[in-house]
Amino acid sequence: MEDAEFLEKEERRLVLVGNERRKLLAGALDRLSTAFVAVGVLGQILSLGPASANISALMTMMG
Repeated sequence: MEDAEFLEKEERRLVLVGNERRKLLAGALDRLSTAFVAVGVLGQILSLGPASANISALMTMMG
């Protein structure tokens, strides 16, 4: 009986560890995607100059 109980607890622990690893990976991917968006937005903002600050250029940049 004790062996079966131990195995159940060990299996549950492994499931919880797997869940935590997935959550950590999801968080890391979320931060990575946020960084890519921020770099893209900052790149567009930094590429603006006095010559490119007309309405058609801004509309093109916004999509």
